[in-house]
Amino acid sequence: IRDLEPAEPERRYERKSPGEIIHIDIKKLGRFERVGHRITGDPSGPNKSRGAGWDFVHVCIDDHSRVAFSEIKPDETADSAVPFLKAAVTYYKSLGGTGMDQHAANCVFTPRAARKGWNYRDRAWRRLSRAR
Repeated sequence: IRDLEPAEPERRYERKSPGEIIHIDIKKLGRFERVGHRITGDPSGPNKSRGAGWDFVHVCIDDHSRVAFSEIKPDETADSAVPFLKAAVTYYKSLGGTGMDQHAANCVFTPRAARKGWNYRDRAWRRLSRAR
């Protein structure tokens, strides 16, 4: 009987206007040097990409509009995070006409509170995020 009842609506918050909060995070992705056995069908071959390295996708999402901006960077250090924040704010400002021109981001939400995001604790990051 419970399956016949209507689903409860999603509880989703959003800020009142674009630029009030932007969420930033990083996704670490492994690189591939060659095609794996799932494509070739040959699990016996030397298809491993060990030591190929990593790519880091830096992602920024506006809390109100859910418009996303991302860039692939070589690492997850502050040397990559600071230019990414600059590029993200520039991108959102370029969207003018939709209220996004005000997108100086009053608040930047990062995974810092979850004991991650050590790159967001860098002095250059803090100076930049306060100076917006």
